[in-house]
Amino acid sequence: MSILEGGMEKGGHAIPLSINTLGEMRAVEAAPLLASMIDALISPGASLSLTIDNMSVCVPALVKIGKPGAAACLDEIVRLTPEDRQKPFKEKLLCLVILRVEGQKVARLLLEDRKEAVSKEKEQVENLDRAIALIEEVKSWGGLTRSTEEKGQQR
Repeated sequence: MSILEGGMEKGGHAIPLSINTLGEMRAVEAAPLLASMIDALISPGASLSLTIDNMSVCVPALVKIGKPGAAACLDEIVRLTPEDRQKPFKEKLLCLVILRVEGQKVARLLLEDRKEAVSKEKEQVENLDRAIALIEEVKSWGGLTRSTEEKGQQR
């Protein structure tokens, strides 16, 4: 985690560079932290008219990390608090990473499987139900998911 800590010491402009470097390095150990701060660097006036990659430097980093990045986002969805759900982009950005890494069908299956695994925890089930619904919304953000061809080349 020293790359991210070094970015924080050098000032705010170095943090996005540090996060990008973690993604380029495929730093699996950074995935949980990046997922937890996925919306931390969004400017207060951000809207969906901005490109998602410019809104959150964590999204492309987590996508580059791949399946461990998607798994960290799934874990973060399960842990969302009512306060987290009030943030306008956090859930959507977490779902977007899962969608970009796994594709729509697998993303939905992963969310539904996790929902079955946590079926006794009402708040976690609600978080996953919301995420399943958000997969459809996020999918409609045209051009924001990788094509099947790109996914095949990555694996």
